[in-house]
Amino acid sequence: MADLRTRYLGMELRSPLVASSSPLTGTLDGLRRLEAAGAGAVVLPYFSSLTNLAGQLVEAGADGLVLFNRFYQPDLDIEAMAVRPALTLSSSTELGLPLRWIAILHRRHRVSLAASSGVHTASDVLKVVLAGADVAMMTSALLRYGPDHLRPLEVQVRDWMDGHGVQTVDQLRGRLSQRSVPDPAAFERANYIKTLASHPASGRVLPEVPSDGTGTRSG
Repeated sequence: MADLRTRYLGMELRSPLVASSSPLTGTLDGLRRLEAAGAGAVVLPYFSSLTNLAGQLVEAGADGLVLFNRFYQPDLDIEAMAVRPALTLSSSTELGLPLRWIAILHRRHRVSLAASSGVHTASDVLKVVLAGADVAMMTSALLRYGPDHLRPLEVQVRDWMDGHGVQTVDQLRGRLSQRSVPDPAAFERANYIKTLASHPASGRVLPEVPSDGTGTRSG
C-alpha cells in the first residue's frame, strides 16, 4: 500500500489532503469527522487583512496596487511525469476577491487601485469602479474574444451611466466601497464565514446532471 505521509511546516502529516477553513473545521465534532475521514491536517477559521500590508507598501513608496494579478502556473502530467504548460482563462466568478479588497481599501490609503482577475463584462467594470477601483484590467476576456471586445463594453458602460444619471467615472468611483455602504460589515471575513455556514455541512455530494450535448442540462 502506498505511503501517503508527507511533511508540512516541520510536521509529519498522514497524507497531503488538508481540509481548508470552513464551518466543518470550526467545531470539535467537525474536526473529529475530518480526521476520521483521512484529513492529514485542517485549517482552522481565522481572520486576516490585507490592509496592513497595503499601508506598508504605500509607506515604501507605492503609488498604485493591482488587486490581484493572476499568475499562470504550469501543470504536471502524472503519467508522462513531465511539466506541461497550462493556461486557464478566468471568468467573472473570480471577481469577488479583488472586488472585496478594493472596497475595503478604498480611501484608506492615498494609493490608486486597479482591479484584475474576473473582469469580463460591462457589469464587471462597473462593479469594480463602484467598489473604488481607478481602472479595470482584463486579459482573459481579450484573449478569448479579441480586442474588439472592448467596443461593446465601452458602449454598455456609457449606456448604464447615462441611464443612471452618472456623468463621470469619478462620480461613480467608490459609491459601494466599505466606507460608503450602510452595512460595512458585509465586506468583512466574519460575513464570509457566515455565508459559508449557511451551507449544510453534511458532506453529501449531489450527483452531477449529465449534459444533453447542447450546453443545457437534461432532466
